[in-house]
Amino acid sequence: MHAFSIELKSKEFVKNILIPDEGGKVVIEGYLGNLKSLKIVEEVMLEIEGDCGSIFLDFDELEIAKLVPKMIVSGA
Repeated sequence: MHAFSIELKSKEFVKNILIPDEGGKVVIEGYLGNLKSLKIVEEVMLEIEGDCGSIFLDFDELEIAKLVPKMIVSGA
């Protein structure tokens, strides 16, 4: 299982957080702003950094390399 973290510079960049009482999907929406960088941090974390904040995903370079060809084939 992979973990993630979202850090925003201000609560004004949070659009919506939906946490239902019972079951259902949890939705977190917000604004990253313009993309500033995409990098691997400490060899185990993908950081997507925007003007308004960052998203961190615990994917290493090998896992990302395996996914990129699949993205290209599917047209994502």
